[in-house]
Amino acid sequence: MTKTDKVFIHKYLSSRSLILLLIGLCCLIFEAAASLQPESWDVPDDLPGYRVTQVIDGDTIRVEKLGKLRYIGVDSPELRHPRKGKEAFGEEAYQFNRKLVFNRVIRIQTDVQERDRYGRLLVYVYLDKIFVNAYLVKMGYAQTMTVPPNVRYAGFFGKLQRQARKAKRGLWKLEYYN
Repeated sequence: MTKTDKVFIHKYLSSRSLILLLIGLCCLIFEAAASLQPESWDVPDDLPGYRVTQVIDGDTIRVEKLGKLRYIGVDSPELRHPRKGKEAFGEEAYQFNRKLVFNRVIRIQTDVQERDRYGRLLVYVYLDKIFVNAYLVKMGYAQTMTVPPNVRYAGFFGKLQRQARKAKRGLWKLEYYN
C-alpha cells in the first residue's frame, strides 16, 4: 500500500466517520426535541368544552360557566401561598400555564372525587390533543400530587416527573426542589 493510498483511506474514513457522527448527533437532537413536545392523546369526543377566562396559577384556572378548576394529580409552585408567599418557580409555572390555556377552549374530565375542600372542581384538562396535567409535569412546571381517590394517572405522572427531574427541566433545575 502506497503512502497516497494510506492518505486516501485515512481521509475517506475520517470523512465517513464524521458524517456518521453528525447523523448520530442529529438523531439524538431530534429525539430530544420530540420528547419535549406535548403528548398526543385520544380525547373522548363527548367531553365538555369551556373557555378559560383566567389563569390563577400553574395548576388552577377559571372557566366560563363553571368557575374555578384545579388540575388533578399535579401541584405547581404557588404564586400567593398563605404562609410562604411566592414559591420558587411559581411565576414561571403560572406563565407557562397561561400561555398554554388562557382564552382557549379546553375539555375537562373528572375522576372519582369531583371537588376539593375549597369547592374547586377537580379535573383532567385537555387542550386539543394535549393532556395539560401531564404536559406540566413533563416540562417541569408541576410536581405530582396524588390525592386518593383521584389516582387514575398517578403512575404515569410519576414516570413523567422522574424523566423531568433526571433531565433537570423546569423547577428541577433549582436546588430548592432537589
